[in-house]
Amino acid sequence: MAKYYGDIPCIKIGDKIHITVNATSCLCGKKYTYGKPTSRNDLSSSNIIWRELEAVSCDVCKKKYRQ
Repeated sequence: MAKYYGDIPCIKIGDKIHITVNATSCLCGKKYTYGKPTSRNDLSSSNIIWRELEAVSCDVCKKKYRQ
């Protein structure tokens, strides 16, 4: 994947969008469980989403991605 071009694999944790490293962690070090329901009320789950760098809202992930 070329940096600064195309979509980046991301995950939404809470209200922030993070860049994923693998199925369990983000560039900033935050952990998550891929595909596991995160809410009992609406059964939403943590799935990979594809976004441009501008859509990433975690400043730590953005900074590490640009390095």
